[in-house]
Amino acid sequence: MNTAAKISSEKIFPKRRSYRSCPKNKCNCAVCGSKLKVIKEEFLTSKLVYIPEQLKMREFYRTVYKCECCDKKGEDPHIVKSENPTPAQVIPKGLPDQTLVADIMQRKYQLGTPLDRQEKYWAAQGVYLSRTSMANWVIEGSKWFEPVIDMLWKYSYKEPVLNADETTSRTLKTDKGKKIDKLGQMWICSTGRAAKKKIAIYEYRDSRTKAVAEELYYGYTGILQTDGFQSYGSGSYTRVGCWSHARRKLIDCIPEKHKKSKAAIAVGMIDKMFKYEREARKEDYSDEQLLEMRREKIAPLVDEFYKFIDSLHPGNGSHLAEAVNYARNQKAALTVFLNNPLVDMSNNLAERTVKPYIIARKNFLFSCTEKGAHASAAVMTIIETAKRNGLDVYGYLLHLLTELPKYGHTPTREQLEALMPWSDSLPDFCKKKYSQVESVTIPEMSLCKAKV
Repeated sequence: MNTAAKISSEKIFPKRRSYRSCPKNKCNCAVCGSKLKVIKEEFLTSKLVYIPEQLKMREFYRTVYKCECCDKKGEDPHIVKSENPTPAQVIPKGLPDQTLVADIMQRKYQLGTPLDRQEKYWAAQGVYLSRTSMANWVIEGSKWFEPVIDMLWKYSYKEPVLNADETTSRTLKTDKGKKIDKLGQMWICSTGRAAKKKIAIYEYRDSRTKAVAEELYYGYTGILQTDGFQSYGSGSYTRVGCWSHARRKLIDCIPEKHKKSKAAIAVGMIDKMFKYEREARKEDYSDEQLLEMRREKIAPLVDEFYKFIDSLHPGNGSHLAEAVNYARNQKAALTVFLNNPLVDMSNNLAERTVKPYIIARKNFLFSCTEKGAHASAAVMTIIETAKRNGLDVYGYLLHLLTELPKYGHTPTREQLEALMPWSDSLPDFCKKKYSQVESVTIPEMSLCKAKV
């Protein structure tokens, strides 16, 4: 059920109880004829009821006064207007308010419903919302997130470990209407498993070059965990490799049903390393215990693995040659984790961060313009960061789209801190599911006169 429907159901339709009483002719005792007395209500079952969503038109009015005495005398009447009740607008002079924009964003990027399907859905409800208009609303609404995302980047740079990855993102044309022939890239930055602040950031760029990596991570001096992509090779950070990528390249070399091949032997060694790592995580080892385990059990396996890899001489151009060369070239980056408990063996955290975008992309396929691609990155950042901090996605989107327009495009640091996903000052409808909130009030709804 959509969150907007939950708000309505809780405010208008709290838990309803259905009773069935005996007919009057059966309310007397069959033995003595006396009237039967109710002694209890017997619970039978519960059913979840769906209440269709509603769209309402909110109209804002204010009172205007004038001096009738001056008017009768032919003088310019003194005009006084009451305060404007219209809240800060997400889309200046636009039709939707923050509740609708937040819903469109959630449907597209979290629930995987592209705008053309949303258009058809609302048309079936008797409301015409064009996909072009909704696209513009998402673009304009996402601009309010920019100062929050800048703050998320600053917090990310304070973390000792970041996980990075990238995936393709097709954009049809530039903002000036020129056709784009090459694939763009969605770059992903995630704070590490042991991070104090749980953050996932998406950034759209038109290329996958080294210059983009240098721009995104300029000045970062911690550890950046990536795959073997060479664009991450420069910077003030320490680059760490991913054993899952090394393993996958070897998996691709194993002939079908050939468990004793050279590649299969190498994969078996890596699997033993991951097994020790999983057991340590399951037992919730301290940093000291984790380092001790890695030095005693995993380090010998790493030495054994590289002795085996160095003994192989696969043919040039073969899949095995590619896998062996990858392992050899990445050795320095792949062994950093042995001496740092904050570093994982794999970059799977970044890949799990990429996955929600890939799933959404399979539905909306492309962005029409670069503005749309940047908007996708901004909304995905807010949604995935909210999820990592245990927030209700719609509630957090709604809260940001309500508060940020009040502050303008240059909010103060204090105002931004109150909007961070880990802030204690967030309202209950951000921190809990709507079904857990006793009384939910849509922001500013009391100021309007609504007509269905």
